Amino acid sequence: KAKGRLNRERVMEAYMRLLFERKKRPTHQQLAEDTGLSERTISRHLQKLRFEKNLQEVYKQKTDEVIQALLESAKKGKAAEVKLWLQFIEQWSESTNINHSGEVQVSKINFIEAKPKKGDDEDR
Repeated sequence: KAKGRLNRERVMEAYMRLLFERKKRPTHQQLAEDTGLSERTISRHLQKLRFEKNLQEVYKQKTDEVIQALLESAKKGKAAEVKLWLQFIEQWSESTNINHSGEVQVSKINFIEAKPKKGDDEDR
């Protein structure tokens, strides 16, 4: 078990490092070369690993750089990429959620007298 845990950590560290260096997901072959593990071992570990939370934490460290680049990207018309980053990594949303208990309080009701419509008196 200890060896398996150590290998998983090696695979995860190599995966994230290569991802940052190459700006794309590393192949099993690249991970095998980097870690010294077989491609079969890499494949088994990748199936078991959960990267979503780990990657978010690692990527959050880059958020300041992305936000600083927002102005320049927006000037170049690339704001959509920044928006996607903020939505995925920071769970940002442009919508607003409003929770309502369903309770309504009424403080004052004013009644007004309706004027009869022309022809209403004739029906009575």
